[in-house]
Amino acid sequence: MDAVGYTEKDGDCTIRFSNDELLVIFDWIAQSNQHENNELDSATQLIFEEFECLLESILAEPFDNDYRLLVLAAKSRIIRETQRGF
Repeated sequence: MDAVGYTEKDGDCTIRFSNDELLVIFDWIAQSNQHENNELDSATQLIFEEFECLLESILAEPFDNDYRLLVLAAKSRIIRETQRGF
């Protein structure tokens, strides 16, 4: 993950994520949305719902029969890659 650019003029920022990072983020958002005791304010909830829909449109893994295994594998790769950096 890295920040590509930020312009103070319009306030937009671009962030690059690996497919593994997006899959883990998607899984976290999807699980969070399933809990009724989710204490997010309305604006934050809307942003997470929009992000979840966006990720559903670009990720194939959520529709795969082995989804849980794919998420676990992505998490393992992220941890392994992060540990290499230290």
